[in-house]
Amino acid sequence: MTIEIDVEQILENAPDAVPMPETATKIIKKSSDPATTMVEMADILATDQALAARVLTIANSAFYGLRRQVATINEAAILLGIRTIRNLALTASMSGLAKQSVSGYGLPRGELFKHSLAMANVSKHVSTETNKSIPDEAYTAGLLHDIGKLVLSDYVGQELEAIRQKASEENVSFAKAERLTLGIDHAEVAAAMAEKWELPDFLTSAIKSHHGLDNGATVEATSLSAVCILSNQMTRTIGSGRGANETDDPPVNPAILEILGIQADNLVELAAEIKKNVDAASEMADGAES
Repeated sequence: MTIEIDVEQILENAPDAVPMPETATKIIKKSSDPATTMVEMADILATDQALAARVLTIANSAFYGLRRQVATINEAAILLGIRTIRNLALTASMSGLAKQSVSGYGLPRGELFKHSLAMANVSKHVSTETNKSIPDEAYTAGLLHDIGKLVLSDYVGQELEAIRQKASEENVSFAKAERLTLGIDHAEVAAAMAEKWELPDFLTSAIKSHHGLDNGATVEATSLSAVCILSNQMTRTIGSGRGANETDDPPVNPAILEILGIQADNLVELAAEIKKNVDAASEMADGAES
């Protein structure tokens, strides 16, 4: 028997279930304002010493790949720019996930954080290689794409067998079966959270459609969605973020490759680069957990 689930209430309460630090929220809002200066971003971040320290640690890690060390928030802001500072603040804010498991999806302690970091970097890499979307925006979408799993984990855990059966009988992805069973999926929840945090519409749209294209999306959102869809599928193919409870993903949709201008023959080479990014993310996440 399917559980009763109040979709509207879940969407309304989701951002409160996974609170974003006030400083990070201010940075997100400021980053969307074209009049914002890098000095303003640095000043906001400097008001939260703990978050600022984590931002510098991540900026100087091998994962983020800067060519030289940065010692101060002002230096980081000037060197990296507004979007990258936003992404660093988001990454630092999510570092607490390194100590969490997401049992409903069969994800052990820290795996969601590792996958989020991997997706962020892989999405940025795919965006750069294909010249589709802005790489820093791809990083943001990749980082937040699965945040809704924290909210839906208990519901998925209760309906796990029904979801798996639906996926098998209808030959659809676990995420699609999740929606068919619960009336909602983790991508929709993640998009609602991103919207509440006032991220741009094209970002929330890409987050919402990271398992499949939204026919009503703008060209900008469609390109970013294609980046996220391919990055997510290939990252999961090599084991990152695929829970013990989840079913196999369907093959990559040829339409995604067409949008990105990628030949199927090039996927093997791309997979090797993705594996490097996944390994780097895992190393960084292990460091955040310790």
